[in-house]
Amino acid sequence: MLNYVAYENQIDTFLPNSRRGNNNQYCKSLRSEKAKIEAATGIRELATTIGTRYQKINLQSFIRHGSIEFRQHSGTTEFEKIKNWVMFLHNLVDFSKKHRVSESEATFESLQKFNQPEIYNYLYNRRNDLAA
Repeated sequence: MLNYVAYENQIDTFLPNSRRGNNNQYCKSLRSEKAKIEAATGIRELATTIGTRYQKINLQSFIRHGSIEFRQHSGTTEFEKIKNWVMFLHNLVDFSKKHRVSESEATFESLQKFNQPEIYNYLYNRRNDLAA
């Protein structure tokens, strides 16, 4: 979660404006929860402390279903968007098992450290398309 918070501004750039920052009441930013995330000793404590499922990462689903829900991406039936989002999340979670990044290290370019070139290129192009 801390790496997601560190990268949140970068993640916002390759998702629609309606899914950025606090623009959507169903997937609020985690940035204001950083201190709680750092202080938590376990996922259940953190889920209780944050207390809502309407964050970009929903920990309430862990209590109910034993899984974590990433809510930030908008709904889609486009396979390319789904595939790249799932691969990005997989790569971020896998990277986060052994590495923690600070917000100053979490640049868009640093996404290359843990993503395959085709995933990074997709994110880069998506960011450029949405910036227009």
